[in-house]
Amino acid sequence: MHPMNMNRFVCLLMLFSVATGCGGVEDPRGQRVAVSGTVTFDGKPLPAGSIRLASDQGSGVVKARASISDGAFSFNEENGPLAGEVRVEIFPPTMELEQFDAARAGEDSGFKPVYVPPRYNQNSQLTANIEPNGSDQSLTFELTSE
Repeated sequence: MHPMNMNRFVCLLMLFSVATGCGGVEDPRGQRVAVSGTVTFDGKPLPAGSIRLASDQGSGVVKARASISDGAFSFNEENGPLAGEVRVEIFPPTMELEQFDAARAGEDSGFKPVYVPPRYNQNSQLTANIEPNGSDQSLTFELTSE
């Protein structure tokens, strides 16, 4: 191979390596982790809602959000929280625009309101310790109305 072509080949190889991450994409803020778990409210599975796990490790706050359905939630490695201590926020379900329009028109919107006290979302003091990948992460949060 001609030296000029070899230099182009090496440059292209280096460019490709940088663009692909040389072996996988990792969040520069830290290691994201797959996590699953359950949320109960007064002893029963929370029928619907969402959970957010927020970490201030790395540079800036990293927030991971997942839906809760019949008390269960899960995050995969791509959208999961960072390993370490996280703040846990659990929110009630939100009404979709179509449901809002139906309710406003006096029709059955199919929306079932669920009350989750602010001490579990805006004013949450809930925390969890997320282990690095390699361990089976299962979290349980038992919320109460009192």
